[in-house]
Amino acid sequence: MRQIFYQNIFVFILYVVFFWLQKLTFFEIQNAFQTSPIVLGAASLVFLPHGVRVLSYVFFGPKIFYGLFLAHFVTGLSVNPNYLDISKLSAFSAICALIAIRIYAGSFNLKNLNIFNVKFIFYTSLIAAIINSLSVNTYKLSQGFVFKEIYTSQIFQYIIGDVIGTIVLFYLFIFCKKVITQSFQ
Repeated sequence: MRQIFYQNIFVFILYVVFFWLQKLTFFEIQNAFQTSPIVLGAASLVFLPHGVRVLSYVFFGPKIFYGLFLAHFVTGLSVNPNYLDISKLSAFSAICALIAIRIYAGSFNLKNLNIFNVKFIFYTSLIAAIINSLSVNTYKLSQGFVFKEIYTSQIFQYIIGDVIGTIVLFYLFIFCKKVITQSFQ
């Protein structure tokens, strides 16, 4: 039980750190170069926290939901102070990777999967990104957010950013693992 608690805390901290790193770097750079009103929106073309979301479920399994939900909730409140909206969006986002793993792998038993399989990570990330983008953007649209003219662009930006963020984080993890293991040999 203690291990699950520590894993949830670790994922919470990792998500929050990458969210703020994301917000202060990639998102600001992207906004500086965007001039078309069609591409402006909340989506980032590189979203590292999605990588944390997907890789957390791959490495730790469904027991990590609470840490991810809390991380989504806390970071969401920093963007939008509406508790009810943020709690619903946090639930959608926190569970999308779990659903994607279930769809792609067919079970929650991750012990038989090779977690370093790039194909598995890519497809799981893509499915999770599609689920997240459609659910979050449709919810926002149904709540009266005014981005109907950029809705399709927003959906694709979410998907692209989520997948690229996962790939970047996955390769960063592999690089760090290689450096750490070589330094102890």
